[in-house]
Amino acid sequence: WYNLGNAMSREEERVVVGGVSYTTQQCYIKALELDPTYLEAWGNLGDTIMSKDDRVEVRGLWYTKQQCYTTALGIDPTISNVWYNLGNSMSREEEGVEVRGVSYTKQQCYIKAVEINPSDLQAWNNLGDTIMSKDERVEVGGVPYTMYECYTTALGIDPTISNVWYNLGNAIPRGEERVEVGGHSYTKQQCYMKVLELNPSDADAWFNLGN
Repeated sequence: WYNLGNAMSREEERVVVGGVSYTTQQCYIKALELDPTYLEAWGNLGDTIMSKDDRVEVRGLWYTKQQCYTTALGIDPTISNVWYNLGNSMSREEEGVEVRGVSYTKQQCYIKAVEINPSDLQAWNNLGDTIMSKDERVEVGGVPYTMYECYTTALGIDPTISNVWYNLGNAIPRGEERVEVGGHSYTKQQCYMKVLELNPSDADAWFNLGN
């Protein structure tokens, strides 16, 4: 059931099994009805829920998107992409979501993701987005990181991700401040130019470059 769910698109595609039609979401539910400890199925089921207030029924209980992720992490808290997805499901204003008796903010979910998988560039990018000022630091594995350093760490993993260059450009003031990426120094303007080299159709980057 899990593999069948993975094989289907998340849109309205359905597959008939034994005369009954199933969506990808329903396949993951079937997998969990058979094995409620199937953490990958919990994670993927969470991914199929479109809004944080929607609920799906599994074995007679109702679960939100966040509850699918926290259930998966209750089974195994070392799966980085589930921490990342849990962070994505939260707003910046939320005080926290409980995992194994501990409350985690959006920022702390991304910290957990990159501590488990330091090469998760999107988690580094999103962690940078949670930092409100350029002088603020967050600790990852005992090392403090600024907003800039989260973005440059992501670009050190893969310098071809345009949205990270865009976020770095947004973070740099308009003066002559520069940020180093891969041994090269970049101004705010040069970050937007990098975005457009990678994605020439990024209208926001064109607008910001013009400004």
